[in-house]
Amino acid sequence: MFKKAVFCLSLLATASSACASEAIAYKDEFENQYIQCIENKLAADCWNKAFSGHFDKWQTKEKALISKSQIALAAWLGQHEIYKIHLNPKETKGEVFESRAYLIERDDGQLIGLHIGFRQVQGQWYVSELLANTDEAFIRSILDMPKLK
Repeated sequence: MFKKAVFCLSLLATASSACASEAIAYKDEFENQYIQCIENKLAADCWNKAFSGHFDKWQTKEKALISKSQIALAAWLGQHEIYKIHLNPKETKGEVFESRAYLIERDDGQLIGLHIGFRQVQGQWYVSELLANTDEAFIRSILDMPKLK
């Protein structure tokens, strides 16, 4: 009976630590990690490794956001090379939310927009949003650029 109790407690401890989100100590270092991943054409599952476990506890779609953004980036990149990653100015709101938006340009001039939102919870930073899309409306929205008529 004692062995079963110890086993169950150790299993619970492992499961709870696997579900716990790990705070981002330094956002700029974290940014360097996923930028390097993009430059390396998402090699060796680096996208998943970079983002997994770093979302805030209220984001219930972490795996879907990681997967969907990775699929969008990989499909868009295809056999092309990255020409440049353009960083839009970082925007912090209420000292709790930070938005980082990027335009990624391929060697043929095509663009994809990438938006990464961070949320501060009790002094610790976590990922809260992760979106990538080639749609012009999406790109304009992350750059806060209205479409001119």
